[in-house]
Amino acid sequence: MNVYVKVHKACNDVLVAMCDTDVLGKEFREGELHITPSPSFYKGKLIPIEECERYFAAASILNLVGTNVVERAISAGYIDREHVLTIGGTVHAQMVVV
Repeated sequence: MNVYVKVHKACNDVLVAMCDTDVLGKEFREGELHITPSPSFYKGKLIPIEECERYFAAASILNLVGTNVVERAISAGYIDREHVLTIGGTVHAQMVVV
């Protein structure tokens, strides 16, 4: 299983955007919530899901879309399951280090 990862750097923050390959560019809606994991924001390097944790550890901000990458972040202790949003058949989670 592979996922897309793109690292965005601004000032002192490292924003890591990751998404499952099957959600990239698709639109998901549920009620007032919607998300479209755009290639310009998420499509960077294609990596094996086993490499995710080194990116999680380097991030001051995580932005994750897709069941596989979100579950990996939960199992690694970066995301709490109760804070995951389900939007139209996919999941989305964010983490910010303060």
